Amino acid sequence: MIASVYYHGNELVCALYDPCLQLIEKMTTECPNDSLLSPEDLVERTFSTLERALTLKGKSWSDLRGVNFGDRRLINVEEGAVVSSLNEKWSKNFPLREMLKSRLGGNIEVSIGNAVHLLAISERRNNAALRENSVLICAENPLASAAVIQNGRVVAGNHHVIGVLSAIPIVQGEDEPLTAGKNKKSLGNLVSVENLSRYIVTHHSGDISLLVSAAKKGNLTLKAIFEGARKKDPVALSALNFAIKWFTIAIHYFVYTLDPNLIMISGEYLEAPEYFFRELKESVKRFGMQTVQFSPEIIPGSMGVEEGAIYGGACVMLEHLFRQEELYR
Repeated sequence: MIASVYYHGNELVCALYDPCLQLIEKMTTECPNDSLLSPEDLVERTFSTLERALTLKGKSWSDLRGVNFGDRRLINVEEGAVVSSLNEKWSKNFPLREMLKSRLGGNIEVSIGNAVHLLAISERRNNAALRENSVLICAENPLASAAVIQNGRVVAGNHHVIGVLSAIPIVQGEDEPLTAGKNKKSLGNLVSVENLSRYIVTHHSGDISLLVSAAKKGNLTLKAIFEGARKKDPVALSALNFAIKWFTIAIHYFVYTLDPNLIMISGEYLEAPEYFFRELKESVKRFGMQTVQFSPEIIPGSMGVEEGAIYGGACVMLEHLFRQEELYR
């Protein structure tokens, strides 16, 4: 068997697969908030979750050939190290792969990867249009990460860092290093429900609207904004137009550097209404591209980050194992 593990927020998700990528077991463990979780605690929780899943299926550690660990942090895949983390308990270039490999046992292969990269691998398997020259943008507060797909492969950034485009900057000063989630002017923060709430209260505070009331109380959700936009609520449409503005600027970064055929939007905007994707495409056309006839297709993704990261991690590990000659001995 192989295992794929994904950590996000307050949960650690573990899935066991057979060599044909058929799901055998899936288990979720609650964890402390990311800002409180130490790397040692994360490794220990990964071990105990895998052990419970194996025991539940009547299996042992000897049945497990490999584990992929997916995370939203910046990951150096070649070195198996976490390059950047929101948590100060994590040192720079933390050797997560080696720590996991030591805890799980030397006979189990271990790899780690950025969750958005793994999501792109899953989406690429399901969508032929995504396999050529495309960009997947995943916006989840406070992060907005991107994966680039060229000639059928999800490509890495400099020095094999997957997730190097994490926290896509909108305004990046010379003294502001590109680190995951710390730049408040990143796309993830600008299009988050918190920022849209502030926008609604600032620009629509006088409106008698359930959305305005929810924004003032601090319990507004993106789902409510999306539903309002489908009903053509002016406050909801205004909030979405605000988000479209920042997505447009971010997309132009890729349009002018990569010339993609397709832009896929995932994360919290996966369930955005048709209006969002239609207007976003028109906005991208208008924004400094009046003389350009071609504009990339912009579509929603087909799966959430958790589902995509888990399945993509299993794909990565299976491919890694089948490249090893000893698998056939």
